[in-house]
Amino acid sequence: MDSIVNESFVSREEYEKIEAMLKEVTLEKNKLSRALRVSENRNEVFKLNADTQVSINKTITHEKQKQDMYVRLLLASCPDIIMVFDENLKFLLGTNSIKDILEIEDTSILQGRELDLIIERYRPFAFSGEVVAAAKKMIANDSIKTETRIEVAAENGRYDVSVLPFFQDDNVFAGILILIHDITELNKAKIEAENANKAKSDFLANMSHEIRTPMNAILGLLNSIGSEPLSERQKNYLGNINKAGLSLLSIINDILDFSKIEAGKLTLTPINFDLYSLLENISSLIEVSAREKSLEYSLDIAENVPRFIYADETRLRQVINNLLVNAVKYTPSGRVSLHAFVDKDGGYICFDIIDTGIGIKDEDLNRLFSPFEQLDLRKNKNIIGTGLGLAITKHICEAMEGKVSVTSEYEKGSTFSIKIPLHIGETEESDLPGGDAVFYSAPDAKVLVVDDIDINLVVAEAILSEYSIVPDMVASGEEALEKIKTKRYDIIFMDQMMPGMDGVETTAKIRQYDDYYKAVPVVALTANALSGAEQSLLKSGFNDYISKPIDVNLMNKCLARWLKS
Repeated sequence: MDSIVNESFVSREEYEKIEAMLKEVTLEKNKLSRALRVSENRNEVFKLNADTQVSINKTITHEKQKQDMYVRLLLASCPDIIMVFDENLKFLLGTNSIKDILEIEDTSILQGRELDLIIERYRPFAFSGEVVAAAKKMIANDSIKTETRIEVAAENGRYDVSVLPFFQDDNVFAGILILIHDITELNKAKIEAENANKAKSDFLANMSHEIRTPMNAILGLLNSIGSEPLSERQKNYLGNINKAGLSLLSIINDILDFSKIEAGKLTLTPINFDLYSLLENISSLIEVSAREKSLEYSLDIAENVPRFIYADETRLRQVINNLLVNAVKYTPSGRVSLHAFVDKDGGYICFDIIDTGIGIKDEDLNRLFSPFEQLDLRKNKNIIGTGLGLAITKHICEAMEGKVSVTSEYEKGSTFSIKIPLHIGETEESDLPGGDAVFYSAPDAKVLVVDDIDINLVVAEAILSEYSIVPDMVASGEEALEKIKTKRYDIIFMDQMMPGMDGVETTAKIRQYDDYYKAVPVVALTANALSGAEQSLLKSGFNDYISKPIDVNLMNKCLARWLKS
């Protein structure tokens, strides 16, 4: 450095100044370089952000166009009328179907118009007041968040109108939506379906009457013949005929019961009854069937089962009997048992039907309670049935707020379990005897039987003779009215369906005759087993009813109830 100073004739002092200046310049240069680089980076970032924003804007615009297209498509293609109004009830938008109704070319001319003015032009309806009132109520009370529905019958059809509010994301009331749906065709279809269902019910009622009437004669006369001296061969023939008749009756009952279930008209009639007697009565019949197949049968009633319960006795009898009949039917050897008990919580009464029969395959269990299903047809081809019994059993148990279930091991046996809510009954009706045996005689009872079919009169006379009753028999309502003029009857058995003056009309005229006959018990003999028939008969002036074929168990109860004196 000294040589440089000497050769340049620059003093050390001056050189140090120059060196300091160069350092400053270098520092400033470095600062400028750094600043330049930062500036260049910022320009690049700015340029990048601007490009991204343009892309985002394009995407938003495209998506908005798509949404607008979807809305236009919806408004153009929706067959229902939809109108959207703001919080001041001014029109915002609506479906193109409005144009035909209001006879306008474009819905845009409605923009900003008030609901009152628009709805009044909606010619097919005379309900503008209801719609406007519902909308204004929502405007006045914007806390209403539920839909208001109005079904309107107009000259050109029926319409379902909905008025409902809508809200912004922050739950602030934003306006009213009005939807008008034409249900004219739907209503026509509903009426047609109801008419078809009525036609089916009428057909089933007629079928029930036409089949049950001869069945009443067959089974009734078989019972009468069975009480007379017969040879063993004749008794065997008679037993087989009776089984065939009962089998046919069971099939008829299944079809009618299933039609009730389909129509949602399966009704329950709970009463107080003696459960022990019911189970013993069912078991006495099942035991006979089991003995014929050399099967063991047992009934076990647990100590915690109350004697009297409150339930539908007829339906409970039906489901238990159905499962026991199936158990005997599908058990070639071994045993069948019925076990009744109350569950550990005390809320349900349970019935287990256990057999050592053919069992059910695992893959068939989920089809077991389906209607018209018959499983393992190759093995069971000789077993008669409709495939409805278990489906009916399931529906009845569910109607009683209970359930039926099954566990099974193929070729080893099955256990069907019923559980229904336990309602402990009272004993008032315990004096009404059950069972299939005649329990008393009433030789002094004055009884009138009215039926237009001769064979039914013969059957009724034969059944009543078992009670030492000698009834008067007439074949028409007119004859019955003549009979009551000369005799005070204790009870009248009246056929429901007769030509000319039917049972309902005859009963009404008997009630009008005098004060005595206003109170005399009139029991309908009906072959109509459809749901609702019982209630209809009781409302028509009958005190009671017995379905044909006449069941001795029901006759026992009927006579006990109405001939107490």
